[in-house]
Amino acid sequence: MPEKMTVNNSLKKFIGPILIIILALPLIYFIISDEQEKSHDHDKQLNLLVGFYICGEGFDSVLIDEDISDTLGLNSDSIQFVYLVDYDGFGNTEFFKPDNYSRFYLNISLFMPYDSTELDLGSEEVFSGYLEYLRSYEAERFCLIMSGHGKGDEGLCFDGGSSLSPKEINNSLSAYPPDLLIFDACEMNSHEVLSELVCYDMLIVGTEKDLPDRGLDYSGGFIEYLMDEEGNIMNIVKSIMDSTKEYYQTNPLPFG
Repeated sequence: MPEKMTVNNSLKKFIGPILIIILALPLIYFIISDEQEKSHDHDKQLNLLVGFYICGEGFDSVLIDEDISDTLGLNSDSIQFVYLVDYDGFGNTEFFKPDNYSRFYLNISLFMPYDSTELDLGSEEVFSGYLEYLRSYEAERFCLIMSGHGKGDEGLCFDGGSSLSPKEINNSLSAYPPDLLIFDACEMNSHEVLSELVCYDMLIVGTEKDLPDRGLDYSGGFIEYLMDEEGNIMNIVKSIMDSTKEYYQTNPLPFG
């Protein structure tokens, strides 16, 4: 009888640590995955990095997803797309990059001190944090696309009671100015906006007036750049303008 009790006690000594290890496996996996993501693709020299910053408050999610679907399949060893998207409503902020034609979701804690399902994209802290994450990639060229409601000198990306003023955009860009900045928003090519951004050597695409609800079209926006061995970034501008013009010639939409 004492011998049997000794065996049982020995098993108990092993079962406890084994259970702890099993219960800890999801946390260990999360930590390892998080560390891998921090270094994944960041050690490769990209030809082009494209960051989308989309504040979708007041916009139909279908219109936002059309923009995203235009670029999801273009990821390669030389070009990387990263998306920070806050859909209309609460609890639906998404941070991801392409995985073929699907979304590979990233942890918001990669650029904020916490993970979340809702971010205020009208916050300079969020915008600066996102740019800081993008800066961790090694890329020869950097294109930033900012999308949302724009009101010229009143700002861009109206999210709740917040918005990014031209000065706040300028402050955030000072650490990592893009080669190409695209305002997919109304009234963001005004003198008040551009006068805040003249310190940087970058191309700026925008409009002084309103854009239709669909905004710019990206279906062919990066194809010419990818086909050009010299990587002329003006090809992105030309291609986006051409595909946008073609889109509205066949799909007229009301202005909003």
